[in-house]
Amino acid sequence: MDEIAPLIATGFLLALPILAMIGGITKGVLKANARQRMIEIHHRERLAALERGVDPTRLPPLEMPADEGELTFEQRQTRRSQVLLIVGLALALGGVAFAGFLASVAPRESVWPIGIVIAAVGTALLIGSFVVRPR
Repeated sequence: MDEIAPLIATGFLLALPILAMIGGITKGVLKANARQRMIEIHHRERLAALERGVDPTRLPPLEMPADEGELTFEQRQTRRSQVLLIVGLALALGGVAFAGFLASVAPRESVWPIGIVIAAVGTALLIGSFVVRPR
């Protein structure tokens, strides 16, 4: 049981990036839903005004709050490439370190390949970083 405790603690540390990714995805979905809701409300107000006989040219246009720092397509691709590079490096190096840790903690059990799997995921992200980088 004492040998498993460090593995469990390390597993919780590896879960933190996953939770951060889930949070980022959730934030994006909520932002898109809020934006769509604002458009829907604007259209309903417009239809209600038109039903009451208001001249459509007198109605104000939809003013969406601009995203802070709206990026061009190339800038988004560069940012995506940078994120993949950073996460890929962290996972690749962390996986190698984790494999070394497991090999030193439990040399007789063959658990160190778990770290190699994590490093392989990091390597895949590094390759993805070079694929999406704008030319």
